[in-house]
Amino acid sequence: MIPLFVSAVFVGAWLLFAVQPMAGKMLLPQLGGTPAVWNTCMVGFQGLLLAGYLYAHGLTRWLGSRAQVAVHGGLLAVGLAFLPLALADGADAVAAVESPVAWILARLVAGLGLPFVAVAATGPLLQRWLSLSDHPDARDPYYLYAASNLGSLAALLAYPFLLEPSLALASQSGLWSAGYLACAAGCVASGAWMLRRPAAETARPTAATRAPRNGDSRGAWSERAIWLGLAFVPSSAMLGTTLELTTDIAAVPLLWVLPLAAYLVTFVVAFAPRVPVPRRATGVALAVLCLAVAVSRWVFVRPPPEWGIPLHLATLVAVGLVCHGRLADRRPEPERLTGYYLWIALGGALGGVFNALVAPLVFDAVVELPLVLVGACALIPARAGAAGFRWSDLALPAALGAFVVAAHSLLAGAVPDRASRMVVEAALAALLCAALVGRPLRFAAGLAVVLVAASAYDFPTGETLHAERTFFGVVRVTRNTARVSISDRPGGPGEIREIVSHDLLHGTTRHGRQVQEAGGGGRPASYYHATGPLGQVFRALGPRLRDAGFVGLGAGAVAAYGRPGQRFVFFELDPAVARIAANPAFFSHLASGRAEQHVRTGDGRVLLGREPDAGLDLIVVDAFTSDAVPVHLLTREAFALYFRKLRPEGLLALHLTNGFFDLRPVAAAAARDRGLEGLWWDDAEVTPEQKLDGKARSLWVVVGRDAAALAAFRARHDWQPLADVPRADEPRMLWTDGFSSPLATRRP
Repeated sequence: MIPLFVSAVFVGAWLLFAVQPMAGKMLLPQLGGTPAVWNTCMVGFQGLLLAGYLYAHGLTRWLGSRAQVAVHGGLLAVGLAFLPLALADGADAVAAVESPVAWILARLVAGLGLPFVAVAATGPLLQRWLSLSDHPDARDPYYLYAASNLGSLAALLAYPFLLEPSLALASQSGLWSAGYLACAAGCVASGAWMLRRPAAETARPTAATRAPRNGDSRGAWSERAIWLGLAFVPSSAMLGTTLELTTDIAAVPLLWVLPLAAYLVTFVVAFAPRVPVPRRATGVALAVLCLAVAVSRWVFVRPPPEWGIPLHLATLVAVGLVCHGRLADRRPEPERLTGYYLWIALGGALGGVFNALVAPLVFDAVVELPLVLVGACALIPARAGAAGFRWSDLALPAALGAFVVAAHSLLAGAVPDRASRMVVEAALAALLCAALVGRPLRFAAGLAVVLVAASAYDFPTGETLHAERTFFGVVRVTRNTARVSISDRPGGPGEIREIVSHDLLHGTTRHGRQVQEAGGGGRPASYYHATGPLGQVFRALGPRLRDAGFVGLGAGAVAAYGRPGQRFVFFELDPAVARIAANPAFFSHLASGRAEQHVRTGDGRVLLGREPDAGLDLIVVDAFTSDAVPVHLLTREAFALYFRKLRPEGLLALHLTNGFFDLRPVAAAAARDRGLEGLWWDDAEVTPEQKLDGKARSLWVVVGRDAAALAAFRARHDWQPLADVPRADEPRMLWTDGFSSPLATRRP
């Protein structure tokens, strides 16, 4: 019957982790597709997992074997009432912008809380039930924990590669319901088998299982604190890595599950029987990888994804192997198994709380990953004679810090190029820090010095004027100076002129620019320049433009197109962006706009749905530049909403400039699905004069009901038919609210 236990544990773990990206995808559209939705969901999942482990611990501590099987079977039966899962309908999503964390957690608890808790308790309960039998494996049932993590890993890898590309959300929910039935049946059958074994008849909690035995140091509070810390660090590192990957790439299930999968792999390896993990070598690997992360942050701020993603995932694996390996080494006897898992779950939940709830309130920048990497290095197993504290563990890192400051001053004159100077300084600091690796505390302090030095540089895109962190990320305003060569004749000597501008940034992605000098004034710049595609849209509409809706405010550049008698309504997800755009010390577009203006905060699609039907002449959707693609704004249902709100001759303009994804095929598939006409223009040629005026390359798509609506655009050779975009006919390009595959649009 051991295969029955293994199968039930495997299926239960599969359910726990298959539902996580599925639930995140259900909730993601309601908050604009922001990456923080997933991290907040993880806090909810970790809290529910903790509740499941607490329930399992109480069940085995206070009830006999028969009562345990009966109570848990009843809980699994009650969980059937929550199937199929449904989490959000968007009706109250606008209010969620003011308190998104509470809204997300409430949705998770109400929608899947009870079945999740019941499934979460199944793993530790089955391990405990096996230990109560007379089976030879009863003495060490922890290998079932490895099977559990294998099931979790299988679910995470199956979701982005099998489930998401082939099944709509409703079908995914149905499959999960079938798996829940199978898990419940396997759990009850395993309990029945356990009750028939001889040892099960006398299996009732005793004083020995209710309290630590005298003299057992592993039962002391200090041991529990160690379990807690060893679980906290990799959990926090996993969420920090997830935020690192999704902020400037994409908030999609694949980039959610890769860090979580790496995290689970380390659990599998640590708890698998007869899988030796060299603790010292793993610690050295962690030290080297953390130094590589520190250097990359020093030189690039955010490294290119081609090697940044593997670097961060490898570092996370090293963190997990160090911490989970030490957890496995300290596992207690089977009668205290459920309490052990409870403390691990509590540590994991606290890691999630720190990243998703505490850090955004305490820090103005995203610093939780560097902090936890320093903590992980302090937990590296020390070699013989290197344990304990010495004053040199502080003195040598302090000397390293003094050297970094001195080297910065000396190299400022010797190496005038900023990029080269950063590389030299980072390499010197990393080499000196590597010499401290023999003692974990000393090396961790040295790594902290390197990370602080890396963050001390000015932001690479200019002088920071303002920065604040919200649920939606770090928003920054920078002042930038660039030089442009202007020549009167081709090939002739050019006059060097300077552009001084204010930029609005989220992560490293620019969301708006205003030129401050050289005649820039309040004219729209960057992606919204008058000579670019958006300028052509406003000229084509001309005097018939009366009412316009804009999903995404940015720096408010399009407000400069407003004229008296027009009404511009902006829908902005992040209240901080709305405050910054309205501050004339940073940007004056809104203040100088001559149209009647309204700025509303919340998800653009939800807010747009509250506008009167057939009440707009133009809808501009400008929400795709950050690469965290809000897929719900490009679905079949979204297009239906847009054209329900547009007047018969109205136009939809989509700003699709994106460094990672080519979203034109998605727009083309959605337009073709509704019988609409579309054109696209990649305005990649920017002259020196236009650059002096702040213009940047941009890609726009314009969609109308028929060819007549786009007649004014066809006279320009720049606009190309949207129907001719490659891959437009592929089934995966037509996104719906229940199905999307963003990675299919990844640029080669």
